[in-house]
Amino acid sequence: MHPIGNNNLGMVLSLSASVFWTMTPIFLASAGRRIGAYYVNILRLGMAGAMLVLIAAGYLIGKGSCTAVSVPAAAFLWLTLSGIAGLVLGDTLYIRALTSLGPRRTTQMITLAPIVPVAIAWIFIGERLTWPILAGIAMIIGGITYTAAHEGDREGTNTEPGNFSLKGIFIAIGGTLFHGSGAVMARQAFLSAPEIDPILATAVRVVSSAIILCVFAACTGGLFKAVKQLQAPPVLLRVTMGALSGPVIGMVFYVSAFKYAAAGIVTTLSGLSPILILPIIAIRYRVKIRREALVGTILAIAGVAVMVLMK
Repeated sequence: MHPIGNNNLGMVLSLSASVFWTMTPIFLASAGRRIGAYYVNILRLGMAGAMLVLIAAGYLIGKGSCTAVSVPAAAFLWLTLSGIAGLVLGDTLYIRALTSLGPRRTTQMITLAPIVPVAIAWIFIGERLTWPILAGIAMIIGGITYTAAHEGDREGTNTEPGNFSLKGIFIAIGGTLFHGSGAVMARQAFLSAPEIDPILATAVRVVSSAIILCVFAACTGGLFKAVKQLQAPPVLLRVTMGALSGPVIGMVFYVSAFKYAAAGIVTTLSGLSPILILPIIAIRYRVKIRREALVGTILAIAGVAVMVLMK
């Protein structure tokens, strides 16, 4: 998709995306518990879309050329569909899972995300699964299952928000499925038009999703209610930080990393949130991280590494 260049820079960009995506659940979970996942996603995408319009405009002015702004119709359609699947539907379910399960459990669940594009490609394109991919899938599912199995016996003393529940698990899985579908559509956009600039592709994906969600919310009366929620200072700050860290800075780092490093390296390093979030949760919510949770998360991440690096 993108040429491999400075490998070290690509790894730094990937790790930067992972760091910002690790912080995002903390902000969004707090806001989601106050005003609801639907309103949080409206505000977050609206803010992110406005920010990316300014970033894209400044980027083009800095380059001294607007020729790169031309996006072929097919690629524009794939990016828009990718945004609807990943940012509108997937993220709404993701934020609901954050409010239900809590940041750590939800982040552990989304380690399934790399599996979904592989499965979709296998079903609709006929791509054959290799043994390393199957081994990675088994390790990821095993790690998540092992971690979840040890969560139920300590809920009464846990100070972390959210509770382990089957409903929350299904919501998180639904969000993961939509995220995976969106990733496949985004790849198809680049395959149809490899010349698209990653920053502009990110802007198209996020801005189109923001417009669609805000128009829908305006027609159903949700937009006014969402904006009204910003009167609470904690909500405004946390949604703004969630927009900056997630669909703006984190997404730009992630997409840009593909220009400099192999896809397997980028995918692995940008998927370290389940590991990075453990110390943050321990400090933020004064939760003692169990050995089982650490072992399960490491096993799941190892499965992701096996799948993307050895397939």
